[in-house]
Amino acid sequence: MLEGPRGKFTVVPRHREIAPGTLMKIIAEAGLTKEDFLKLLK
Repeated sequence: MLEGPRGKFTVVPRHREIAPGTLMKIIAEAGLTKEDFLKLLK
């Protein structure tokens, strides 16, 4: 589970293979940009 810059939480699947576009949909539903998400991973 990751917390975004605006305090929203999102769960990222740990599966090695997910359908194309799924991760971007999860990021968008969390109200994050791709850049916000990448910052959280660092």
